[in-house]
Amino acid sequence: IHVRRAFAYLFDYDRYIEEVLMGESIAPPTSIPTAIPYSWQDRVFVTDQEKALEELKLAWGGEVWAKGFYFRLDYNEGNENRKVACEMFRDSFMDLDPRFNIEVRGIPWAQYLDDNRAHRLTMFYIGWLPDYPDASNFAHPYYHSGGYFGGRGSFSVLDISDTLDGLIDQAALMAHGPARAAVYDEIPHTAIDNALS
Repeated sequence: IHVRRAFAYLFDYDRYIEEVLMGESIAPPTSIPTAIPYSWQDRVFVTDQEKALEELKLAWGGEVWAKGFYFRLDYNEGNENRKVACEMFRDSFMDLDPRFNIEVRGIPWAQYLDDNRAHRLTMFYIGWLPDYPDASNFAHPYYHSGGYFGGRGSFSVLDISDTLDGLIDQAALMAHGPARAAVYDEIPHTAIDNALS
């Protein structure tokens, strides 16, 4: 959880939005966009190098800070926005300490999709186009153990997948209103507490 929190604290959201997206975006607090009903409106993770350092020093009883890490961060070749985001992410860690080594790799789209489906990508940047404008069409893919992203991640080892799955399944069957809003308020709490967003 501490490494995931460090990831969330180190990315420079505001710089990315200003320089790459030309100011035409906002940083959503969770994977549910703020324009969708039942989304959170307040950002929880903001760029904070000191908090990232604290989290890295806590990770695995200090082992991450002592040893550093290496992993590959993939994006689809030709997507310059994703490339820049991955490079910014890598650079934020390299600026902390060169022991934090992230290899950024562009992959041709066909191979990228194949590798993604086969779960061969350690960490990757890809987007999500919803089928319909509802919070469930973001909560399920990102946070449910049967979702496109949630099912590929390590959420199941966090002992929260049953909780998230139950909340997401329950909310999907509810009519719009205060009861559904209350369930959707619990989903981002769980996601943020576990640094899933």
